[in-house]
Amino acid sequence: MTDQDTSYDGQFRVDVIDVGQGDSILIEGPDGTTMLIDSGPRQDHGETVLEHLDERGIDHLDHFVATHYDADHIGGHADIINELGSDGIDMVHGPPPVGGTPPDTKTMGRFRDSLMERNIKSTKIGEGDEFNIGDSSINVLNPSRSIENTDRNENSVVLQATYEDQSILLTGDIEGEAETQLFEQYSDQLGTVTAVKAAHHGAYNGTKATTLDGTNPTSIVLSSSLTNGYRRENEYNAHPHDETLKRVHDHEGDINTYWTPYHGTTSLIIEDGELQIEPSRSQQALSEVDVAALKYYGRDNDLDQEGLAEIEEITSEDLPEETPNWVDEVSLATKQPAIDPEKLEELAELEAERSDLKQEKYRLEGDREQRLERKAALEQKSENSQGLTDRLTAAVGSLWGAETDGDGTTQEDTTSDHRSAESASTEQEGHDRPSTDPDTPTSETDGDSEDGDNADQEENIDATIAAYERRNAELRADVTELTEQVEGLTAEIDTLEQELDFPGLLDRVTAAIGSEAGDSQQTEIRRERLSDTVSSPEITDTEAAEDTAATEQEHAESTWDTLTQAQQTDHTSDQTRSDSTHRDQDPSTDPSDDRGFSL
Repeated sequence: MTDQDTSYDGQFRVDVIDVGQGDSILIEGPDGTTMLIDSGPRQDHGETVLEHLDERGIDHLDHFVATHYDADHIGGHADIINELGSDGIDMVHGPPPVGGTPPDTKTMGRFRDSLMERNIKSTKIGEGDEFNIGDSSINVLNPSRSIENTDRNENSVVLQATYEDQSILLTGDIEGEAETQLFEQYSDQLGTVTAVKAAHHGAYNGTKATTLDGTNPTSIVLSSSLTNGYRRENEYNAHPHDETLKRVHDHEGDINTYWTPYHGTTSLIIEDGELQIEPSRSQQALSEVDVAALKYYGRDNDLDQEGLAEIEEITSEDLPEETPNWVDEVSLATKQPAIDPEKLEELAELEAERSDLKQEKYRLEGDREQRLERKAALEQKSENSQGLTDRLTAAVGSLWGAETDGDGTTQEDTTSDHRSAESASTEQEGHDRPSTDPDTPTSETDGDSEDGDNADQEENIDATIAAYERRNAELRADVTELTEQVEGLTAEIDTLEQELDFPGLLDRVTAAIGSEAGDSQQTEIRRERLSDTVSSPEITDTEAAEDTAATEQEHAESTWDTLTQAQQTDHTSDQTRSDSTHRDQDPSTDPSDDRGFSL
């Protein structure tokens, strides 16, 4: 199982790990079940395999299999067992030791000691055994009880993994009599195989013509190092041997060929009934001729794997004279996609546009969140101050007859509340909608297996372009919608800030003071007096007013007294004007009163 959600996606995945001169294969079932087959050469101490497990988010193996006990297959077993421990490995499997006892080697001794120290038992597997990993099945076809040969390679474990009508054959180091009998006994079953891991690193005595004819695969994967000492007739002809590559070359059907020194770790993925092959170095599938040319050219020029992967084309003139004649037709460009450069440019522009749209979308989502928080804070502040506003309005209404609704709020207050309800609805519609972020379309030209057909290449890139156009349109729609939401929230925040601003509150109270036919000068006098009262710290600090009911009551009474005094003063002023008018109309009255006050 995994500690990350990397294999619970309905895929059946087989990774041929690039461990150099050796084998290691990781299987991940559609339900997350894991099986590690072999662990690479002893020189690596399992480090490459552990790094790959970490990249895949795997810290637990349900099954750990040794196809046989050669050092290039169990070289990392002890290190992986010590790293994962008994809690990280459920079961360890291997073939019965040839001759009844395992080989007496340092690598085997370390493997055996790690099992004993971790108290892990190893179970024997052979022909007829089967593993079920989710909806997939893994059948053990070898070692066969009918083979009396004591050679370890011929008795290595062979597995056939089947999922959704696709089948992958993992051959270990099988060769000779065992390989021949395998295809005689399981000819019908092996006829469903679509991909093969070449036997014994592509050695001359494995992956026979009968194997190719019996399986008729569309793809083959070769696991070896670029430089290895298993040479034949010349210094360049090491694993994979020319004889094996020539058999692939002579096979009637075309076979896409993958070689780990060039392609790196190669993943075979079955999903929706289709097999796709994804090399880690994103290189095109090669022909067997191309692999032979790379082998000779790379070894002749003392290249490492990085240098090998950078080669784009080799001609026969570039190859040493020892190169077989059948390799003369080599051209690495034969399987490179012939795609319209304008379409590649269009695809690059769509990818850049998608990146920009996603960044803009994330920015707008952040702006929306900030505005929603600001709006919520303003609404809370408005709610806290609404009680004081209602009391002031009610007090003024009692003194000067301002009309209020039955609940003490003015018509303007009701309108404001209605607007808040509408904005809350807008927030619910916009903010609670899940954010969509469609996955980036996978380009069919980025390392998928190709069959060299230009029409298929054009069709693949056309489909990729169409997918980008569709998803970019969705992103543009998301950006437009988010922009409208941000603009709407900005307008609502401006409105709330204006309503909470003091002059706005004063205008509302003043509106309650005035009357339709009232004296505008007197209204302004009342406004100024009310402003002096409301602008005092005791009145404007609405949060402190809410903290204690006593303080709030004191503020209300102070405001009431001030308003009452203002009314009495206004009444006295009105009476004075009335008396003055009366004297002006009486001709007998002296222009100056007894106190010398002249009107």
